Amino acid sequence: MPLSAASAAWWQHPEWVSAIATVAAVVAAFLLFIATRHLLKARLRIHLVPDPPDWSSGLVANSEAPDGPERVFVVRLRVENRGPDAARNVEAVVHGLRRKQDGRWVDAATFLPSTLRWTHVGDRQLPLLLPKTTRHLDLADIRRTTHIGQDAVFVFALAPMPTFVYYLLHPGEYRFSVTVAAENARPRRADFELRLTGDWDPEDAVMAKKGLTLQKT
Repeated sequence: MPLSAASAAWWQHPEWVSAIATVAAVVAAFLLFIATRHLLKARLRIHLVPDPPDWSSGLVANSEAPDGPERVFVVRLRVENRGPDAARNVEAVVHGLRRKQDGRWVDAATFLPSTLRWTHVGDRQLPLLLPKTTRHLDLADIRRTTHIGQDAVFVFALAPMPTFVYYLLHPGEYRFSVTVAAENARPRRADFELRLTGDWDPEDAVMAKKGLTLQKT
């Protein structure tokens, strides 16, 4: 049989046409699935807004304070979901802490990567972050270690709070990172530089300017 006749017979065979159509449909469905998973995902971002209510003071119970509730200055971050899908089981980890010593940045050897707590949730996981919405994340509390003088410390807001006190920063200059991720969102990291003066003031506006400097780098 001539080659042209054999080729014509092959293309006109109904079983071959059906098989090719099935394979093409499967490939198209797979490509659509991959594209959908890529496009319809949560996309997380970390923001720093050094104004109330993100940075503000409040009273917390403290059994060691003889005068009753203790006033602390809370430093919060914002986590935004820019994607079209809700982010599920969102967590944020603080890590990579370094301190400036003699003009050099030195790793804080005793600091362990730890999970931050969600504002008002008080837990390490946020079950759901809806599309195009933002939720607050507690980064730290600034607390006075004495009632008189310049002696305020920066306490990372961890969940759960460890028994070993490695999460407390004394006045100085620091660098650290916060990485946020979810079941259906890629990790997103933000790097920060902190300068803690040790000053304390009951007024939020004064505290935000004199007590610390925190910025994304």
